[in-house]
Amino acid sequence: MDHDKLQELENLATEKLIDYINNDGRASKLFQENYEEYEFLDMERSHIPFNLWLCCDYRDQSGRGFVHRLIETDRNIPPIQREILLGKAESFVTILEIKDFYEPYAVAFDVLNHTEYRLLEPRVSVILKKGDYLLARVGKVLSSVRMLGEVNFIPRSALPYLLREVIRRYNDTDMTRGDMKSFLKTNSLFLYESYYHTAYENHEPDEGDMLPIYDEMDEFEEYLSLKSSQEGIERHLSNLIELYEYELADDGASLKDLNKVNLKEMLQDMISEKFITTPLMLSSYFSTLREYLGFLAKNDKTYRRSLAELQSLSQERFRYVKEILRQNRLSQGDPLLSIRLREIDYKPTNTYLDDFDRFLLYVYETPVGLAENRRTIKRKDLNGLSRFLDGEYPMLSSRRGSTGVTILDFFSKMGVDLKLLRVKEGQLVVTSRTDEYLGLSREDKLTMHLKCFWKSGFIRGVLGVSLADARRIKKAYLQITRPTTSSMYELLELSEAEEDHAAHFVRLLNYMGIVDQRGWGENFVQTPIGRLARAHFLEWDRPTRDKVIHLKQYKTNK
Repeated sequence: MDHDKLQELENLATEKLIDYINNDGRASKLFQENYEEYEFLDMERSHIPFNLWLCCDYRDQSGRGFVHRLIETDRNIPPIQREILLGKAESFVTILEIKDFYEPYAVAFDVLNHTEYRLLEPRVSVILKKGDYLLARVGKVLSSVRMLGEVNFIPRSALPYLLREVIRRYNDTDMTRGDMKSFLKTNSLFLYESYYHTAYENHEPDEGDMLPIYDEMDEFEEYLSLKSSQEGIERHLSNLIELYEYELADDGASLKDLNKVNLKEMLQDMISEKFITTPLMLSSYFSTLREYLGFLAKNDKTYRRSLAELQSLSQERFRYVKEILRQNRLSQGDPLLSIRLREIDYKPTNTYLDDFDRFLLYVYETPVGLAENRRTIKRKDLNGLSRFLDGEYPMLSSRRGSTGVTILDFFSKMGVDLKLLRVKEGQLVVTSRTDEYLGLSREDKLTMHLKCFWKSGFIRGVLGVSLADARRIKKAYLQITRPTTSSMYELLELSEAEEDHAAHFVRLLNYMGIVDQRGWGENFVQTPIGRLARAHFLEWDRPTRDKVIHLKQYKTNK
């Protein structure tokens, strides 16, 4: 069924549901009950998420929502409308990252549920771009997955704070809460409350500072209305706000002060600070600046110089694209592996990645103290961090007299080696790369972890062995792993490693979901992710002599 017909059917079903809610008479009481807890309901635009909550998420004491009551009451509802309403009742609010467009579909990754959707959203690429983060309701309309109701942009600067609020609330919820999707279903108003606090209160200039910006944007919007679509207008206005926040707000300047900005330096800074992370974003900002400076130049010739500077920079855009790709290699560890990992949804690995995210978010708020050797986390922080994690890990080895490696120290080592964490004055603190990492897909995150783990230097550091021992353990693992059970005895014999070191190596693989091992020192089997990773472990270990330029060769070529 085409999109327009689907939209028409959805509208008819929704109108019937809204009429039923209005006649029911409980909406006003429910608003008052929630108003005390959620301050955002006092805002002008809050009626949209609240009405969607009434239609989709509200449940009475018997566990029924308005959709279920309507279907029970009105036996004459056509089957196709009943199916649409039930799909609406199952919808939930989540955080989406736009990954790609295949008209009429948009590919979006659910950051909180680690799920990818093909959303039936024709022509949405005019409004959105790859890398955009959205707070949106996802639901089924008959056989198609769509975004229902209001869609909200999440500023990149606000994303980690919003994720932290959601994960903290999720962890604080009763342990019988169920999975993340169930949590989102019952806490949609909390998500909007957190969104408005992080995206507006904490990350936008004060209202007094924004008033002149709104006036300037109103003039520009009127100018654009004669030459651009509504979608194009919204994109330009969104870009202008982001440019204002990045370059002008701190100096108390206005948008009309863009002629005083060194555009070349601004673009270079935006790329190096990862404000611009894709060629498409660069093109979008170029387009907005061209339109806005052209608009200003019509009435003031002093803007023509800035417009000419922008034109010159635009001609060099391929140099900037090259720099963007170089700067943003964080998610490009092994694109082929990332693609293949999309097909595998393995719970232990998802838990490991979720807990690593929780670990980073904890460090965001509370720098973690390290022991004097700077290798292990202080005991006072271990207790707080342990409560923050969701997975059940064998935190220490069971061998008597063995110190073992805790999952938290492993997280610490992994974070430092991935340059997501650094040591400052005896404490672990986050780096500028952490925000970008938290926004990556599950597959890209796992690829980064696998590549980091498989480096001999990482294994040497985390196990406390020599580099030669680390290489022997890796080689032995690749030799003994097969579709059936792998033997710990063979690993010990081939690697010539101490029993404690070999057992820890397998335990770390078990933490990450690469192997499945029931108990300390027992045999193990590769998981689906482990079987896929093994082929890439072999590839990563192959020599790359063709990339080495020897000094003699260099002199000859000169």
